[in-house]
Amino acid sequence: MPEIGVLTGADGRYHWPLPPATYTLTAHCPEDGSGGGTGEVTGVVVTDGRESTADITVE
Repeated sequence: MPEIGVLTGADGRYHWPLPPATYTLTAHCPEDGSGGGTGEVTGVVVTDGRESTADITVE
Protein backbone atom coordinates (compact mmCIF):
# COMPACT_ATOMS: atom_id res chain seq x y z
CA MET A 1 0.00 0.00 0.00
CA PRO A 2 1.40 3.44 -0.83
CA GLU A 3 2.28 5.85 1.94
CA ILE A 4 -0.70 7.96 2.91
CA GLY A 5 -0.86 10.77 5.45
CA VAL A 6 -3.60 10.75 8.07
CA LEU A 7 -4.00 13.60 10.54
CA THR A 8 -5.05 13.02 14.13
CA GLY A 9 -7.63 14.99 16.03
CA ALA A 10 -6.72 17.18 19.01
CA ASP A 11 -6.96 14.07 21.22
CA GLY A 12 -4.46 12.13 19.06
CA ARG A 13 -7.07 9.73 17.68
CA TYR A 14 -7.33 8.87 14.02
CA HIS A 15 -9.62 6.85 11.75
CA TRP A 16 -8.20 5.17 8.68
CA PRO A 17 -10.30 2.67 6.73
CA LEU A 18 -7.90 0.01 5.39
CA PRO A 19 -8.43 -3.25 3.53
CA PRO A 20 -7.81 -6.44 5.53
CA ALA A 21 -4.07 -7.13 5.94
CA THR A 22 -1.22 -6.78 8.44
CA TYR A 23 0.36 -3.32 8.56
CA THR A 24 3.26 -1.33 9.95
CA LEU A 25 2.15 2.18 10.92
CA THR A 26 4.56 5.08 11.41
CA ALA A 27 3.70 8.42 13.02
CA HIS A 28 5.65 11.63 12.59
CA CYS A 29 5.21 14.64 14.83
CA PRO A 30 6.34 17.86 13.18
CA GLU A 31 8.94 19.96 14.94
CA ASP A 32 7.07 22.56 16.96
CA GLY A 33 9.67 23.53 19.50
CA SER A 34 9.31 20.24 21.36
CA GLY A 35 11.76 18.43 19.12
CA GLY A 36 9.25 16.49 17.04
CA GLY A 37 9.72 12.75 16.73
CA THR A 38 8.73 9.47 15.12
CA GLY A 39 7.05 6.32 16.36
CA GLU A 40 6.20 3.00 14.76
CA VAL A 41 4.01 0.01 15.49
CA THR A 42 4.28 -3.26 13.55
CA GLY A 43 1.96 -6.21 13.13
CA VAL A 44 -1.32 -4.26 13.13
CA VAL A 45 -3.89 -6.79 11.93
CA VAL A 46 -6.95 -5.36 10.16
CA THR A 47 -9.85 -7.75 9.56
CA ASP A 48 -12.95 -7.10 7.49
CA GLY A 49 -15.79 -5.45 9.38
CA ARG A 50 -13.85 -5.04 12.65
CA GLU A 51 -12.14 -2.11 14.29
CA SER A 52 -8.45 -2.39 15.10
CA THR A 53 -6.48 -0.25 17.53
CA ALA A 54 -2.85 0.83 17.16
CA ASP A 55 -1.23 2.91 19.90
CA ILE A 56 1.85 4.68 18.54
CA THR A 57 4.27 6.39 20.92
CA VAL A 58 6.13 9.26 19.29
CA GLU A 59 9.51 10.02 20.86
